[in-house]
Amino acid sequence: HDEQTENIFIRNNIFYNSSNYGSYFGDFQTTTKFNIDYNCWYESSGLIAVIANKKYDFNSGWNDFVTYSGKDSHSIN
Repeated sequence: HDEQTENIFIRNNIFYNSSNYGSYFGDFQTTTKFNIDYNCWYESSGLIAVIANKKYDFNSGWNDFVTYSGKDSHSIN
């Protein structure tokens, strides 16, 4: 029996200077298993996320990450 993990909620958290990146998804399909929103993100520099090897920089790529992933649309950074 192949177990699948879905409907993972990550909400109402504070992420401060995470190591390497805030979120990592090996492929876009994996993002659909997560409901990520209403968080507070801060990175002094570096990546906020990686999706299918595409890197999203915290300072310049936040909007692109939110648009592409559909995640964190109500979160603050």
